[in-house]
Amino acid sequence: MEIHGRVQTGPLGPGGKLVGNYDYHFALNGFIVEGHTTEQTADSTTHFLEIDSYDPTTRSIATNVYADDCSHYSGIITVSDETATWAVKFVVADKQYQLRQAFIVSKDGKTAQEHGEISEDGKTWIPFFIATCTRVEAAGKR
Repeated sequence: MEIHGRVQTGPLGPGGKLVGNYDYHFALNGFIVEGHTTEQTADSTTHFLEIDSYDPTTRSIATNVYADDCSHYSGIITVSDETATWAVKFVVADKQYQLRQAFIVSKDGKTAQEHGEISEDGKTWIPFFIATCTRVEAAGKR
């Protein structure tokens, strides 16, 4: 999926345009989703490796996201109908933040809207980013 959006000015720095791509696939008999993401803003390009694992005992999805800027996101994803919601904690420059993010897939599966909010204390939330994702065909497929 291609990403086009905007990061808001906040505790992590100035806002601006956000572009990038998501590339995800199932691994280990479908109990793991492995994702590779590249996001570009005006001042940086960040690469992410995401590992999501389903726990049939708790019926939840654990997510761990590792970035090449040394940040690490860890939390839970819940899924309801076309919406996946992330509730994660992450550390940037020795400071912990919380992120809640909704990823809402269109009925036809070709686009998604996502938005996130960030908090330093878990009580006060501010807009972090908003984006539109568009599914693209893999090279050579039609």
